[in-house]
Amino acid sequence: MTWDKSPNTKRILDYFRGKYGGSVAVIGLVKSLAVASLKVKNAFPLNIISVSPAGHFKTRLSVEQFSIFGKRDIVDFGSDFTIHGIAEQYDKGRKINNKTCLINDLTLLFGSKSKQAKERLINALAELLSEGSYGYKNFRGNWELNARISLIGNVTIDSYMKYYKELIESTFGERCLTVFYIVDDDDSSKFSKENEKRIGMVFGDRVNIRRCVVDYRDFIDKFCEMAKPWRLMSLSPSLTRTFDRIVSIACSNAVLNGRQKVCDEDLVVLGLVQAYLMNPLSRHSDIIQLAVKGLTQNEICKRLGKDPSSYQGYVSRVIGEYKGKGVIR
Repeated sequence: MTWDKSPNTKRILDYFRGKYGGSVAVIGLVKSLAVASLKVKNAFPLNIISVSPAGHFKTRLSVEQFSIFGKRDIVDFGSDFTIHGIAEQYDKGRKINNKTCLINDLTLLFGSKSKQAKERLINALAELLSEGSYGYKNFRGNWELNARISLIGNVTIDSYMKYYKELIESTFGERCLTVFYIVDDDDSSKFSKENEKRIGMVFGDRVNIRRCVVDYRDFIDKFCEMAKPWRLMSLSPSLTRTFDRIVSIACSNAVLNGRQKVCDEDLVVLGLVQAYLMNPLSRHSDIIQLAVKGLTQNEICKRLGKDPSSYQGYVSRVIGEYKGKGVIR
């Protein structure tokens, strides 16, 4: 791939490949696109939940965004905060408006709160990501938090599975693109052997992005076509939100490279990202993919190498659950 119309995309991918290895380069790019998305006037900001085992460069890939773009467009929330704390620290949203907010460890954020505090925080973040505003009322009075932001959050795969139903599957999760990855042994070994050399690698000149409207009209049919498999791979009930995320990725890659129009290279980026949409630990994905193709429950069991007499009940429950959620139509 020459990336003739996307030199910054190539530069970012090459940087992450050289420093951390090819197995994480696309994840690093996706986080960069979340930062770039705030420069697209006519698309929703791109919010990322990055899921991998502990020690697989999640934090490093987030912090690297400072070296790529600088501090002006990025704020580090840390891993333990409340929505009231954000309102107080950032002047009710004024100081984070049009900035990408990093949450280093969603595990710590979830684990350090009571159930009620977690639910309030997640609901507040969901409203902030979708509406750019969150209003709160209590006996002390009313206040609002107003800011257009994008979010990059990290979570380990085991915590993702633990909190999925309670929090991540909620409205908050539906407003984020969740990507799953594992650093392969070869990349991990090379990084360890060349630790000092690789830590010393720097991105160089920062990427400057101009805010603009991006023309993606020529690709609307293609995006609609892509949205259907993306929705199923990510187990999302909303085709509209899936379409919006695809538009955001394509337009953000255009803006990242100084373009005001989507081109075929943005479709290549979408193809790269698609490989990271499926949760490798989910037993539901394969069942749903087969059910959508029209296979009967008995046929699904056989395709998965399971005995229908003992497994068909589970398949039936999964299909029923995701029909109820709207994932399976």
